[in-house]
Amino acid sequence: MTSKHVVTSSAVSCLMTLLAVFAFLFTTGSVGAEAPASSDGPDGAAVPASDGRDLPEAALAEYYFHISGEAFTPLSLSDHLLALGDGCVWSTGEYAELGVFTSPLALPPGATIESIRIQFYDVAPEDGELELIEFTSSYGGVTLKAVHTNGSSGWGFVTALNVDQTVDYYAHSYGLHWRPEKGWHDMMLCGVRIRYTVPITFNVALPNILNNNP
Repeated sequence: MTSKHVVTSSAVSCLMTLLAVFAFLFTTGSVGAEAPASSDGPDGAAVPASDGRDLPEAALAEYYFHISGEAFTPLSLSDHLLALGDGCVWSTGEYAELGVFTSPLALPPGATIESIRIQFYDVAPEDGELELIEFTSSYGGVTLKAVHTNGSSGWGFVTALNVDQTVDYYAHSYGLHWRPEKGWHDMMLCGVRIRYTVPITFNVALPNILNNNP
């Protein structure tokens, strides 16, 4: 007896549909396709090439760093400072108007200084000056930004915006210089506030211990 296998039209239609779907997936690269790769990976392995999409810009965390006027020290033995005990200081001595006073500036590596604010008391016709200094390993330094007291009406503050200086402690060190340009209590430095930003890595900002004003 000879057996017969009957293939219905519905089975043939189903088979043709499956073949058409597989052909579509193969031609569009969804099946059996590999991403293009370069051959110069760091360990010799192939590295997938970029798909051309732009990566998002790194988010930034904002911090403030405060320095009291009393934290500044004379740059020369001939310069002298007097303090009120409330953070404000003024230059004294025979050449008080020529005094230069300095403070180191320690920020997180890679931080970008956005603004510098000085708080002061000024009733002198001259303007005091605060300088952001960048030092190299060799002798000398470069003034990156200067902020001046404004007017002679007494207590006040001045903020320098758009400083946009990124610190690089591998090649440089940084500090602040205060030049009162006028001696005694007619010109007093009370404080400096630095606003800076740092990139957020893996959605975690640098710890608050790096910010002296949490």
